[in-house]
Amino acid sequence: MSTPIEKLILPVSADVRGALALIDQNAQGAAFVVDAAGRLCGVLTDGDLRRALLAGCDVATPVRAIMKRGFVSLPATAPTEEVLQHLRDPIAIIPLVDDDGHPVDYACFHRYHRIPVMEPALDGHELDYVMECLASNWVSSKGLFVTRFEECFADFLRGIISPI
Repeated sequence: MSTPIEKLILPVSADVRGALALIDQNAQGAAFVVDAAGRLCGVLTDGDLRRALLAGCDVATPVRAIMKRGFVSLPATAPTEEVLQHLRDPIAIIPLVDDDGHPVDYACFHRYHRIPVMEPALDGHELDYVMECLASNWVSSKGLFVTRFEECFADFLRGIISPI
């Protein structure tokens, strides 16, 4: 399940402590910094925070002093192809903004490259077939449906692979 955009929004008035807490809570490794009007004005990653702390900043340092101002953002209406062109190392997350520059969503690699897990579509005779397997005591390596599958798959392969 995706993290809601609200969990990535950090006011420009926040300090490093607030940014660390937000990034820890959202588990996305980033925060989108917004001005008083809610417009995107910076991006801050856990790496930016780490580097700032190693350079001597403390947790009371304002995020405006360390946020990236030269960040990549895209319109919320950007086509998938354009988003994927920008989602390359080192850019792992991209804020998506409306016409007024307010962050309304975000893109990250796992949202575009994942194997979805979802409920099966059982709108045909699937339940009948499962019950038939259970009634016959053949639910894995043998049985009518396995034999039918093997025959159909063999026919398919004969159609695409020429004999040697």
